[in-house]
Formats: sequence, C-alpha cells, structure tokens
Amino acid sequence: YALYGNTFYSSTYPNGLLTMEDGEISGNVVDGDGAGVHVNAATATVNGGTIVDNEASGRGGGISVSTRVKIGVYSDSAYIGRLYTYGGEISGNSATYGGGIGTLTAFGSGGGAGKPMASSGYNHMYLLGGTIANNTADHGGGVFNEITRLEIKNASITGNTAHGYGGGVLNQDGSWVYGSTYSWFVLENSIIKGNVAEGALPSPHTDLGMTDGNDFT
Repeated sequence: YALYGNTFYSSTYPNGLLTMEDGEISGNVVDGDGAGVHVNAATATVNGGTIVDNEASGRGGGISVSTRVKIGVYSDSAYIGRLYTYGGEISGNSATYGGGIGTLTAFGSGGGAGKPMASSGYNHMYLLGGTIANNTADHGGGVFNEITRLEIKNASITGNTAHGYGGGVLNQDGSWVYGSTYSWFVLENSIIKGNVAEGALPSPHTDLGMTDGNDFT
C-alpha cells in the first residue's frame, strides 16, 4: 500500500508532464488518492491505452488530479493540476470519491483559513474523448469533481456505479462546506448513459446518472 499511486509531481508548474499513448496501468492499490495515476500540480494527457482495475481509499481510483500549495509569508499560491483525455479507457477502478477520476482542491491561508485558493488555483479537467466505464465509488462512480474547471466533450461515461451520489458524474460546489467556491462544468456532444447512483442528492451539486435512470447524450 502507498499514499499515492504513480505520481507526476511539479514543484514549479508546469514542469511535470505526462503523455500516455498506449499500454496499461492496472492492479495498483493505494491507501490514499490516485491509484493508477496521481497528477499533483502537473499536466497529464491521455491519448490511448487503458487504466484499469486500480483501487484508492481516497479520490480517483484511476486518476486523481490535485493542486499543490506554496506557503507564503503574506499569502499562499497554488500550482494547479491539469488533465486532458483524448482517447483511451478508464475502467473497472474504485475509490471513495471518483471511481474513474477524482479531483483534490488546494487549501491555504491565502484564500482564508481552511478555504480553497482563488479561482486561478483550481484544477482543470478536460475530458475531450475516450471512455470512462464500469467504475465504482461511494460518490461519483465515473467522475468526482469538486471546485475544479471540468469540460466533457466527445467523451463516453457509461456503466458506472455510485453507492451514494453521482453514478456517472458528481460535480460538487464547495460552497456548502467552504463558503463562496464554485465548480465550472461544461457538457457537449458526449454520452453519459447507464450509470447508477443509489443515494438522494443534497444541493448544491450536479448529479448525472441517478436512480431515476436519466441519461445524457
């Protein structure tokens, strides 16, 4: 067991770069976040290959994306994580939050004690192709997004399961815990279908793929 999976880390964004064209990342187990790949203040691009059968106790069974806080004397700053998917498959992974993909948000004194950084410090996730299928989580079976800029275009998110909220995608606004913080969410020309969530959803969230059987295309 490890705290993080295959970690791509940058101390001065954007030095950490990963591009996955083919191959397989599978069978990793972590007591933390990102069993398959943990993108920490770095940039990862997935063009092909498979990320399959990984298990995280935290966020992102397949991939987790996080910021890193630089502590300053008067204020803190965040190096953001970026994920781009244009192809490939993320399937059969499990986590508490985000069976396929999960995000982590930076915290620091600069945004107020215990609050996320300013909007420029939020992670960016661009799911512009590929498949996220048959993943499992307590919340966000396919994707768990919290206080992150998320765009889903030309992607397929199918057959994922959440024991709580968001069978396909759970887009969570942090204001219910942290105050005035937001998640940006764009959905275009994508398939979100056949996902199951077993829990009733509190506000404010965007939950795609609930027990009412709603599909989005």
